[in-house]
Amino acid sequence: MTDRADLLPAKPATSPRVWSWLRAPVTVVAVTLLVSGALWGGLEIAKSRMGPPPLEATQSVSTIVVDRNGHLLRAFTTPDGRWRLPLEPKDVDPRYFAMLKAYEDKRFESHGGVDPLAFVRAAYLLVRHGRLLSGGSTLSMQVARLVERRHDKT
Repeated sequence: MTDRADLLPAKPATSPRVWSWLRAPVTVVAVTLLVSGALWGGLEIAKSRMGPPPLEATQSVSTIVVDRNGHLLRAFTTPDGRWRLPLEPKDVDPRYFAMLKAYEDKRFESHGGVDPLAFVRAAYLLVRHGRLLSGGSTLSMQVARLVERRHDKT
């Protein structure tokens, strides 16, 4: 007579339960490696092909009317319909810059315009929730998109 243990199929090396727990992190690592390789290679190609951004449009400022004491009375939009008031960085409250960096790009001072950790976080959340919950854009990327008038999220 045969033993019943011989009739049962062998257990897989990892149970399905363990794999379901590991699926998201493994996918995130794989996607991150693929994206970072493509990103860095693509950046080198893009750098060699692209010239300076079209800054002429951002050089125009709104016409302003001030009183004899320098207080603003009226401002007009630029020809493209935007408000660009003349302003120097020293005129802006430093707390505003600190708040902007804290909210939009916490690691602004430590990366060169591309934040790999933000891409990893976005990829992880995409895999975990099955939809886009977070992006990886930095303040530098947002400014470049505004200057080049790109509104797509590619």
